[in-house]
Amino acid sequence: MSQNIRICRWAKLFSGKNGYFAVFHSLNLEVVFLEQKFREMIELLFLGTTLDFLTRKFEKLAEIAEVIAELSRCGLVVPVENDDLTLLDEKRKIHVLPPGLETLYLIVADDCNLACDYCFILNNMPENYRSRRMSFTTAKVAIDMYFRNLVRNPLGYEKLRKTIYFYGGEPLLNFRLIKQVVEYLEHQYKDQISEMGEKFRMSIVTNGTLISKEIAQFVAARGNFDIAISLDGQEESHNKKRPFINGKGSFEKAIRGLEILKQEGKKEISLSCTIADHNIDELPSLLDLHRKYGFASINLNPLVDTAKDPVSKKYMWKVSKRMIEYFTLAREEGVYEDRMMRKTKSFVEKKIHAYDCQALGAQLVCSPDGQLGVCHEGTGIKQFFFATVDKDFDFHKNTVIAEWKQRTPLNMPQCYDCPALGICGGGCAYGSWLRNGSIWSVDDRFCVHSRTTLEWLVWDLFSRL
Repeated sequence: MSQNIRICRWAKLFSGKNGYFAVFHSLNLEVVFLEQKFREMIELLFLGTTLDFLTRKFEKLAEIAEVIAELSRCGLVVPVENDDLTLLDEKRKIHVLPPGLETLYLIVADDCNLACDYCFILNNMPENYRSRRMSFTTAKVAIDMYFRNLVRNPLGYEKLRKTIYFYGGEPLLNFRLIKQVVEYLEHQYKDQISEMGEKFRMSIVTNGTLISKEIAQFVAARGNFDIAISLDGQEESHNKKRPFINGKGSFEKAIRGLEILKQEGKKEISLSCTIADHNIDELPSLLDLHRKYGFASINLNPLVDTAKDPVSKKYMWKVSKRMIEYFTLAREEGVYEDRMMRKTKSFVEKKIHAYDCQALGAQLVCSPDGQLGVCHEGTGIKQFFFATVDKDFDFHKNTVIAEWKQRTPLNMPQCYDCPALGICGGGCAYGSWLRNGSIWSVDDRFCVHSRTTLEWLVWDLFSRL
């Protein structure tokens, strides 16, 4: 007697190209391309049937048994009685881990010498907020706390990169502190850093306008110090959104800072680009900058929700399309882009991307006044901040961190029927709270990007077969 079979819950169809359609498994990340002549067979499998019945009904399709075997191998066809949620439980056991500290953000200054109207730090500040600079006393306690918690991490986290970010505002407004912190790290934690090797990094994202010879020499002297400069494209586009407080464009000084870094021997410099209406149609121009300056990577940042300005789905549809167009060009030149690569790597390696943000149970943020939280977006209003920095603070026992670690699409039933379930990572928990009142809400803004990217990945693979 022939076995009763059906399409599993995690199978998603993508409409055809060149006479084909795709069947994609949202958890196994397997994809099978079939000719349109098999479409009726797939529709019948969604209802449930048997191989014998399919063979009789579609007797002119000689490949039926072979196709069913391939769909079964990929987990797309299963016995009718199969419990599809068992696979989800298996994936959770692998990918939903206990909290483990990887990243520390030191908000060394929450003010800035520019007036970018899309800044998510400044646009989430409460009215009449007075900016602050971090003291060395606060930073030192935060560093000590960070290293004490690293040794408490669950098994496996020792293989992951550990990063201390100097963040703002504009972090170089407090370069004196950054220098003190780095020198303290190199003295107090020399052995631990040496043991971690390439897995330990320090990092800074700066607007570049304050980079001096002294700063460039300091950064260039350290192979484990990563630096990214914010540039939104060529001069005209950049200056529209990234002016100084007095209204003058910042492009010239940002480029000058970049050139000083190059002159002082810093070879690995990244570009960070925020995408808004001033440059959304000009992303390929970033490659012109790359050809001139040779960036280590170019990272694209869609706008995020702020208390003053939520992001529209219309914007996300357009930015997703433009990011794909840019990525298609950039990969031909070997230029790395992190946001697209997260999903591309997940898709290619068939490995679930459970979290798209370190805030989900892998990072701590220390505000200038020494308050600890999970996400730097909440620095101003101290949302999801829960303690004053203390060297004895236990990252692994904090209930807020524990809850954020559980926030993944694998634990969100409203995400289970999404084709991008396995490559999404869940987007921004803070944005979900800001838009919809709960970190457990779907980041519907980010859904657009994940779904659009997945469909492109599927058909890009097809074009290469």
